[in-house]
Amino acid sequence: MSTAVPLARLEQLIDRSQAAGRIEALLPVGVRRRQLKVRTLLAGMMLTQADHRPAHLSRVHQALTSLPETERIRPGVVAGWKHGPHVLTYRQVERTFHLVVCALEKEHPDGAPSAVLAATLDALLEASIPPGQKNTTRALAVDWSDLETFSCPPPAKGGDCADPEASRGHRRGNSPGQKDELFYGYYISAATIVREENGPAVPELARRMTLTSCHLDPAPAMVPVLECLPGSGVPLGDIPGDSGYAHRAPENWAVPLRAAGARLIQDLHPHDRGPKGTYAGATILGDGRVALILDVRALARRAHVVRDGESAHDRGKNATNTGALDGPESLLIVTVGERRLAIPLSMLTRLEEIATDRVERVGQHEVVQYRGQLLPLSRLSTMLGEPVAADPETLKVIVYTQGRRSVGLVVDAVVDIATEEPRSRADVSAFGISGVVVVQDLVTELLDMEQAIMAADARFFDAVAAAGAADVSPYEDYADDTYAETRS
Repeated sequence: MSTAVPLARLEQLIDRSQAAGRIEALLPVGVRRRQLKVRTLLAGMMLTQADHRPAHLSRVHQALTSLPETERIRPGVVAGWKHGPHVLTYRQVERTFHLVVCALEKEHPDGAPSAVLAATLDALLEASIPPGQKNTTRALAVDWSDLETFSCPPPAKGGDCADPEASRGHRRGNSPGQKDELFYGYYISAATIVREENGPAVPELARRMTLTSCHLDPAPAMVPVLECLPGSGVPLGDIPGDSGYAHRAPENWAVPLRAAGARLIQDLHPHDRGPKGTYAGATILGDGRVALILDVRALARRAHVVRDGESAHDRGKNATNTGALDGPESLLIVTVGERRLAIPLSMLTRLEEIATDRVERVGQHEVVQYRGQLLPLSRLSTMLGEPVAADPETLKVIVYTQGRRSVGLVVDAVVDIATEEPRSRADVSAFGISGVVVVQDLVTELLDMEQAIMAADARFFDAVAAAGAADVSPYEDYADDTYAETRS
């Protein structure tokens, strides 16, 4: 057996986690002294797994007894008895392991780990993160996989098996044309540290894990594990997840994690993906539901309803013109200060959360480097004369794009996507407001998108109209006079 990982390094990890001492305190005090301590048992399990083998007890015993002679005395693998040195036996490994299992298991097993077992695993994983990498990123990629148990399934006619907490689950099959297959075991979920957007590269190490029986949904089973991170001094940031998390009930996944400070990034479920080009993206609403953002211009092109001679400026004006709509429209509801605003969903390209420290000033204006371009920002609170509050850690930005030119509108909060009440619009206007509308039984102001866009980029519509919405050069032609002072 190879020991690529030194025993001393594993012992340091165990000592940093303080897991061995906590478990020892839970074990009964016997008449005879135990030769195998919990610290050595954990080290043997780690040695076995470091050799890419399952931590079966026979292999744990082999890993410990195969240590060099100079390293066997210190952890107690070889102990001095009255008749001379005594080498650790398999039965002693089995006894200590049984005591640990009894101390960490639930009184009534239900397929999920006990609180003390979960805390022990959290402590060991956190201790495995190098100190220099603990604060380099807050992003955690989550995923789950299948883990077959050592036991055969229960007999078809009924009866017990060697692993009663395991259950049958589904996993993706490897055979040609096979979508999934049944297996008997558990779901193992992991949260792995990954680099943040525009952040430094980081080693992808598992920071939290949990193991549950297949009759439990792995997504909500991972939630309490992640919720404990802020309390242990690890704030949550971006949490990317695949489409398996997109269809979870909001109260079981998105709502508690957002309340804990996480920003969820989820792939769309295949059932949510329309024909190519018909969706501009997706967002997560305040209640945790995933909502799709339609690409209205793409739909118009597919339906052949866009007039070739219509300019980008005309389309922007039509979208903000309250009298040009024949029926109820879908609206994005946001708040700015104490005001509740509505933005036509057709004027929304993306919803972004941008770290405040990424914002830079160019003269009197704010910009951010975004997708290889400069994104001018307009704070709606300033434009509408609302009191300016202290900046949060992240800004909620509504991105509007025509061609390859974009602007960002900064709001305080995104509330919901809703449909206006029929025939509820009124021509009550003020600066930055093009009318009012009733949405969800509340009177809501309609944002004048043309004024908001021009507040961020005064030449936006002129530049788009001059170049054509389908072929606008990126911001190398951006020579607005308001930025001249920074170039002189």
